[in-house]
Amino acid sequence: MQEAASCPTGTQRSVKRYIRKGVPLEHRARVWMGVSGAQAQMDRNPGYYQRLLQGERSASLEEAIRTDMSRTFPDNVRFRKDAEPCLQGPLYNVLLAYGHHNHGVGYCQVNPGPPTDPGASPSRGSRREREGAAADVNTGCVYRTW
Repeated sequence: MQEAASCPTGTQRSVKRYIRKGVPLEHRARVWMGVSGAQAQMDRNPGYYQRLLQGERSASLEEAIRTDMSRTFPDNVRFRKDAEPCLQGPLYNVLLAYGHHNHGVGYCQVNPGPPTDPGASPSRGSRREREGAAADVNTGCVYRTW
């Protein structure tokens, strides 16, 4: 799929219309990969995700991610250990790869509840919490949230 900016004008209008009205479920992954530029990045860097997973080890990064796995999406049945298939493994891999890709952010679980630090802002959290990452466990794509 072409990136939206390089599509012919009619296609750009069509993509905008679908995005505004909601992309049908069967097309969402391909549309997201194209519109976000993720497919182009994957094409420029084949195997990068796998290299991140197989590269250097960081015990502290791995432990921080493992600690939060059971608390991540606790109400979503697909992320429970007894789910078939359980998405905790793919999510762990995406978070680990992102932690290796972006050492400045690493891994940080954002706590939507009240802060544990009495001096912290309940609505804003720390800079690192605000500049976290979100991931698509099906494609291995990670994108920043802010």
